[in-house]
Amino acid sequence: MNSSPVLRSIFVFALLLAGSVFFAGGAAGCTAAYKQPAAFFSAGDGPVLYGLSREAAAGRLALSGAASLSYVFEPPLEVPPGFSLEAGYRLTFPGGDAPAVGWNLAASHRPVLEISPASPGAAAWELPLDAGFLGLTGYVAAFRYAVPVGGVPIKELKVSFAARDGSGEKAGNPGSGGPVLELYSLGLVPRWFGYALEEGVLAATPFVFVMPGAPNSPVIDPPAAFRPPLPAALSLKGVSGETRINAGETRFVFTPGPASSSISLPSVLLGRDPYPAAASAGSGGLPGTAFTVESVAALLPSALKDPIPLDPGVIPVYPRDAWREGRYEVFRWPAFPRILIFDTADYRVQERLFKRLAFFVEKRDFRGRLAGDRELEGLHGWNAHDYRAEDLARFFEAARQEDFPLLDEERELLAVLLHNGIVVRSSSGELRAGAGAVLSISRESPEYLRRRFLVHEGFHGVFFMDEDFREFSRLRWEGLDADAKRVFRSYLDFQRYDLADPYLVVNEFMAYCLQQPVSLAGPYFGGNLPRQLHASSWRHSVLPPSEESPGGERSWPSLARAFVREAEAFSAYASRRWGFAAGRISSVTAESPAGP
Repeated sequence: MNSSPVLRSIFVFALLLAGSVFFAGGAAGCTAAYKQPAAFFSAGDGPVLYGLSREAAAGRLALSGAASLSYVFEPPLEVPPGFSLEAGYRLTFPGGDAPAVGWNLAASHRPVLEISPASPGAAAWELPLDAGFLGLTGYVAAFRYAVPVGGVPIKELKVSFAARDGSGEKAGNPGSGGPVLELYSLGLVPRWFGYALEEGVLAATPFVFVMPGAPNSPVIDPPAAFRPPLPAALSLKGVSGETRINAGETRFVFTPGPASSSISLPSVLLGRDPYPAAASAGSGGLPGTAFTVESVAALLPSALKDPIPLDPGVIPVYPRDAWREGRYEVFRWPAFPRILIFDTADYRVQERLFKRLAFFVEKRDFRGRLAGDRELEGLHGWNAHDYRAEDLARFFEAARQEDFPLLDEERELLAVLLHNGIVVRSSSGELRAGAGAVLSISRESPEYLRRRFLVHEGFHGVFFMDEDFREFSRLRWEGLDADAKRVFRSYLDFQRYDLADPYLVVNEFMAYCLQQPVSLAGPYFGGNLPRQLHASSWRHSVLPPSEESPGGERSWPSLARAFVREAEAFSAYASRRWGFAAGRISSVTAESPAGP
């Protein structure tokens, strides 16, 4: 039988379901004349936890001393549904001595927490003394172990050491006088399953273990009786290499990088039953991470103005029926928390949010002025959008000063911007730039374009936020081949960008170079893009010499070579800075349809 403390907890659970008794002489029926409040537990005006011995009141159980620590709640502790009882404890040694070399308490004895009356399914839980059962080797100075409870009020607790051979005998620690298990906290916490090792403190729960022979493959799989009714959310923190995530029937791949080593997947992506939840490491490995399934819906903010933190790689598969607003949803990019991403139901909704902004910020003959709905009627904005805080503030401040009649959706956008500090309002009412940016894609775009637009707009967002990236992009533009530069400027003019804005030109040059993988840059810049100009009776003159295939398809090899060089340079920069690449800004990839 596997000696993992967590696997033993599962075994105890199975025995109790069968009606067996794990420990004879449990906490129930304990009598003692001594009765003092335990200093490590406080429930405000709620019940008091009384220790029935001096050792219990102090929360100190010596291996060579009292047989157990016994407690009683008065009145009994009521446990809300979906909560766990968390015990905080540490091992100490007389005089601060370390354990004798070669002595291992965890190999000989196990501390056990008994609860009476029993919660449905379990009354006794083994408390871990190291992180070895999780495949972790880091030093553990203290523990917080949360066991699922509920169904009946807790009346009594007992903490004791039990010998692993079942003899009940104690084993001393030569040279130190024996260790002491010191309880430093006890309380209720929202139910979760998993582990987190941070700064020497191991927070863990039962029903998390590593697969035999696979120390970098933790699994969380609580029995059905302990799974709360609320949907679960999944989080990993401090991941150091590519990690495959299985949650029920959904599959994700997380590729951490300099921009982010953490991932949160909300419940709507995992379905009603994400168990077993497992993570398996590719390169790098998982030790030192926090791997948790949180049985709460708190990752879904209740107010639309509070964006949902979600990696861009998962936004395209986020279920629309889970949107808090039927017309659009608002997300926050975890790697760049100041960047918000609007996903809209269709182009009409997107236009009512952003079309006037597009003309005010970027369009030739419109930039810097507010155009009325009638003037914009029949004109195309964009199918995807990006705006920095400075331009957003200029737009809404101009509307305030002119008392311009904004659409309801534009006022909703301003409320989101103000709430998140992207635009701020001064004491005099003036709207000024805060920090951040807004991006947008639409569900009306085909799936392949949604992903390309998200990459294109995402790199715009990073450009807004990162001065070094802006300078790198400017230098690449200045060094671009003259023919390639002339063709690209003509293309932007063809799209009605205002070429008088050098910031805008450089920003678009960068985003077009990075919007697709490097392998696709040649066909795009050497074929797709110049063919649009070639079809124009007065723009084709800017194009360099072309070649024609036997099938009659025209291409421009010199443009392909020039822009492939730029795509390679930009991709290498993005990889070095954030772990991204041309065609990819995401750290998470959904491998199968997600959601309920």
